[in-house]
Amino acid sequence: MKFFSVSGATVATFNLDYDEALITNAIKNWKPVPDEELTYPTTLPNFNPFKRAFFGYKHNFDFLGEAKLTKLKKNFQECCDLYTEKVNLDKIVITNSWFGILNKGSEVEFHEHLLDSPVLLGVYYFKIGKGSSPLVLQNKESNLKLHPYNGRFILFPGWMKHGVEVNKSLERGCIGFNTKSILAIKRDTK
Repeated sequence: MKFFSVSGATVATFNLDYDEALITNAIKNWKPVPDEELTYPTTLPNFNPFKRAFFGYKHNFDFLGEAKLTKLKKNFQECCDLYTEKVNLDKIVITNSWFGILNKGSEVEFHEHLLDSPVLLGVYYFKIGKGSSPLVLQNKESNLKLHPYNGRFILFPGWMKHGVEVNKSLERGCIGFNTKSILAIKRDTK
């Protein structure tokens, strides 16, 4: 576990082992939803940050749960617990998750996650080719570039702008997720 500060915002990285073949098979067996159900085209009509990339993303979709990647989800949750303890935040839970495959020439424009105001965002890299582009995090005038490698897991504040420069590798695979405070979930369900 390693912590970084980006203009006062805490970013954490972890090294997690996991079976790449299990994740790859889960993605191959995933059934994409029709375009009209995808979050970005319907809720943000003029903005699609994913250029020439394939993302299994839908608002309120839990890829980790659907694909039965429970051990990996549990590992992510344990890292989130360490992060929240370190920075003195309320306990959080993973609310939705997705996967992303960036091929050569793909990029992710800078954006923030506005829907549901997640406390933390997480990204886990499982299939990283030589020349894979870094995740770039922005806060005020500061940037932090974190290069992906197999097993690298990154947590950062949900409001932080982030993106990926044009990818130079043949393939760059990751799993991402949003979190929400348990207290906020309890308030929302009352």
